[in-house]
Amino acid sequence: MKVRATVAYDGAPFHGFAANAGVPTVAGLLVGVLEHILRTEVSLTCAGRTDRGVHAVGQVVGFDLSERSDEELEVLRGIVNRRISPSVVLSALERVEEEFDARFSATGRTYRYRIWIASSPTRCWPPESGTCPIRWTWRPWRLRRLICGSARLHVVLPSAGFPT
Repeated sequence: MKVRATVAYDGAPFHGFAANAGVPTVAGLLVGVLEHILRTEVSLTCAGRTDRGVHAVGQVVGFDLSERSDEELEVLRGIVNRRISPSVVLSALERVEEEFDARFSATGRTYRYRIWIASSPTRCWPPESGTCPIRWTWRPWRLRRLICGSARLHVVLPSAGFPT
């Protein structure tokens, strides 16, 4: 059966989502935990991936699994969450149609880039996931430099990859 998993994670301890030999990645950790629990090889497909240190909420991955009831999937989700890093949360695990492909079934992706400016550290980042504290720097922001640098950014996105 085909399974859709929804994952949230604090990307700080990882070298991105995609598996990469020799460095910790979210996919590598998730596959390792699933293979340990299920005692079988697991191959993930993902709707998107993140770079080193980037957080995610609602990352969708798919994989094949031997037939399980919805109750068994919920038990598996709980076991994975107890065994995986505190930086990763498996927020949903559900049966989907066999044609489902996390990458090609995705109807959209949303990226948010946030800069939180505060006078002291706080424990609410990323706000949606509840998995980790904010990363804090004690150096003051050089806002003028940031504004000047960002004015030079120009992003061109290929329209073929987005539904209209």
